[in-house]
Amino acid sequence: MWQEIPVTITYEADWLGLCSHLQLKANQKLPYSETGYRSLYLSKESVIKRGGPVAFATGLLDEMAQSPQWQAYWRDQKQLSLF
Repeated sequence: MWQEIPVTITYEADWLGLCSHLQLKANQKLPYSETGYRSLYLSKESVIKRGGPVAFATGLLDEMAQSPQWQAYWRDQKQLSLF
């Protein structure tokens, strides 16, 4: 769960013997994707350095959520609309 949004994290530490593979999936827009899906190919060390796959994903989301576009979108989602 990230900011009240359920997010599924899938992680393969040794994807095809080349790198690690991290997938993030949500059923709604997230800061990194209009569709709620993101696939990242990373070094295993970069994931370990940030505390593992969950910490890496949470940090990525938190970092990308600082954008003015996401802040405006999230504020609008929280705001009740009469129309």
